[in-house]
Amino acid sequence: MKLQALLRARRFSPNCEAKDEAILMAVVEQLRSRGHNVDVASEEELSQLTSPLVISMGRLPQTLQLLQSQATFVLNSPEGVRRCRRSVLHQIMLRHHIPQPPAAGPFGYWLKRGDAAAQSEGDVLFAPDESTLQRHLDHFRQRGIADYVVSAHVPGDVVKFYGVRGSGFFRTYYPTDDGDTKYSHEQHNGPAHHYPFDALQLEADANRLAAAVGVEVYGGDVIVRSDGTYCFIDFNDWPSFSRCRDEAAVAIADRILFLLNKREVKGYIFDYGGTLDSGGNHWGKVFWKAYQRVGVPVSWSQLREAYVYAERYLGKNPVVQPDYTFHRILEVKLRLQLEYLSELSSPQSSLLSYHAPLLAHLYDGVCRHTAHSREVLSQLEGPKVVVSNFYGNLPTVLREFHLDDLFSAVVESAVVGVRKPDPQIFALGVEALGLRPHETVVVGDSIDKDLTPARAIGCRTAWIKGEAWNDEPVSGQVADVVITDLEELKSECPFRK
Repeated sequence: MKLQALLRARRFSPNCEAKDEAILMAVVEQLRSRGHNVDVASEEELSQLTSPLVISMGRLPQTLQLLQSQATFVLNSPEGVRRCRRSVLHQIMLRHHIPQPPAAGPFGYWLKRGDAAAQSEGDVLFAPDESTLQRHLDHFRQRGIADYVVSAHVPGDVVKFYGVRGSGFFRTYYPTDDGDTKYSHEQHNGPAHHYPFDALQLEADANRLAAAVGVEVYGGDVIVRSDGTYCFIDFNDWPSFSRCRDEAAVAIADRILFLLNKREVKGYIFDYGGTLDSGGNHWGKVFWKAYQRVGVPVSWSQLREAYVYAERYLGKNPVVQPDYTFHRILEVKLRLQLEYLSELSSPQSSLLSYHAPLLAHLYDGVCRHTAHSREVLSQLEGPKVVVSNFYGNLPTVLREFHLDDLFSAVVESAVVGVRKPDPQIFALGVEALGLRPHETVVVGDSIDKDLTPARAIGCRTAWIKGEAWNDEPVSGQVADVVITDLEELKSECPFRK
């Protein structure tokens, strides 16, 4: 395959010329190593394209116009790059409920050029008070800059992020830890305190913003407040990835080839537990967050033991009947867990008083997740089958959450006598769809139990990435696409009749 790669004009890489060139060349080398022919040119010297398939860091208006008129594939798209203007971003973030700083506050202001990416230190200015802000605004007007954004300064940790949509690649860093900054604006927030925050939610929000803007390769900054909340203060197309260049280059090359070879699917196989009922989060972690919220005095390691005990008990003993709802399963699991934990407590005491508030909290969360799943799946065209390790009551559970009418078949381990990770259970799902494996995408939260066996029989795979059972990083490379919300299936795995 022949492609062309475009280097960014130097004026758009202040203090980062070598870093920006390095990431593009790393991607080029990745593609060349996989047998593809890639020409490289600077957008400043570009007169014509050598291929309609383009990998572009370009931002010049004439570059974007040329790409829009002559290229058939561009990453990042000209439309997406144009939407990275700060004033346009501000409106997009408002529409999509992406957290931003307030317009004013007691800690000062930031004035940022809104018509283009920052090209000099004077394009982003801090003002400790309103009088200084007015002077900065006058200076902008003298420079002919009429398009700008004003926001309040937010105290907290500056956190830089890098991402590649659909790949599972997302990294965060504290620039004050290594001192690698472009303009030293981070000094206004001081050294990082490393306040805890929800990294998975940040990744989901960043991917939502990237999708709304229309870019595949992106980066930016957020401020994490002392209470763990955050707001986006910057977002841009194709950063330098200087802290993680090599692994980013692999992810970007993978994404380019996925998009160039993207095929619509004819049918879908969905896992149930952890996929449709908890947003990709492992149920062990779902229980743990509920225990923390309710204030149950146990540790994570103790809950792990209790969780495993309850799961194994129900797996070995025919407690769950075909008419059991999910609400009733939760009742049983919580009772088993709390009885086990009560025996572990010192001095020994009953924890069963926490049963009711835990049940209410957990079931409310399940109702919200399954309602979202129903909304997305009802909009997703094409036949769907659910394949799950379950107790023999999955049809009852699907009816409970009004999901039953969305699936043409249910393949349940307790009924068919085959359990994940045996690939045969997915073969039964493909058979129920009446399709061939390569026409089917399997959507699940577990790499070991869903994606690996599905890929073994030739299915395409989509990993819904949530909070895992273990805290170790999990690679999404076994998946064809990585999502953080089922909503992304509509664009990542579109149906073809």
